[in-house]
Amino acid sequence: MPRILTRILIIALCLAPFVAVSGCGSQDTPANTAGQSRDPATRTYSKSPESTSLLLKDASDALRARYASGEGAHFTMETTGVTSGHSIGMRAEGDIAFPDKARMTSSNYLTPQPVSVDVVTVGGKAFSRTPAGSGAWQNGDAGMPPPDPQNIAGFMDYGRSSRNFGHENINGHDTWDVQVDVDMVMLATDAMKRTSDPQLLKELEALKSSVVTVDFWIGADDLAIYQMLVKTTNPLAGFDQAQDIFFTNWGQHVEITAPREM
Repeated sequence: MPRILTRILIIALCLAPFVAVSGCGSQDTPANTAGQSRDPATRTYSKSPESTSLLLKDASDALRARYASGEGAHFTMETTGVTSGHSIGMRAEGDIAFPDKARMTSSNYLTPQPVSVDVVTVGGKAFSRTPAGSGAWQNGDAGMPPPDPQNIAGFMDYGRSSRNFGHENINGHDTWDVQVDVDMVMLATDAMKRTSDPQLLKELEALKSSVVTVDFWIGADDLAIYQMLVKTTNPLAGFDQAQDIFFTNWGQHVEITAPREM
């Protein structure tokens, strides 16, 4: 169940258009900054609602500016939570490469004998290998999917509201800690306009009842994302999950290709 909800959330972000509605800087002010802009080179921000909204927009724009570069970042991720009364516990490590590639090795540390799963995603296609498959690559993601590089900005763009908690040091980097409430109704509704698949439409409708908040730790000097904490709750599905992701080595050149045997 957690993997299904995570997959649908990723699909929704891929189907929905990127819209410039980055979350506002206070809990009750709606995001509405489509007509505003600033020169990111100035990079002077504050905790005010207006400045926080511009910080999110600039960070989203900075991520998109990387799309044609082929560069990427290294990440570590820990997923915890509960679904239908069962605990979730997974650790993973891998790399992302813009615009649409990622690789990751994950392991469920709550099982008596943790099993590693390798996943590679390229251009929206996923490949995975597990010990159960004799180490051979197969189509599809057999485990939790890795972060999608383009979806990082998508969470900012669908911000309904936000809070700026000020500066925090993350692994030696001065960052802004900004929490965004993702508008799941708008995200799912827009995604539903772009598919006719009955099963996907049903799953997207159910996604509207999910509550998603994302904490971003945004580099004060370079607007890079150094940490992301994604919390997803769906009371109807009995699902509560948190994914804590740390990014390092921004700007490195990362080569990610589909497995040769595929």
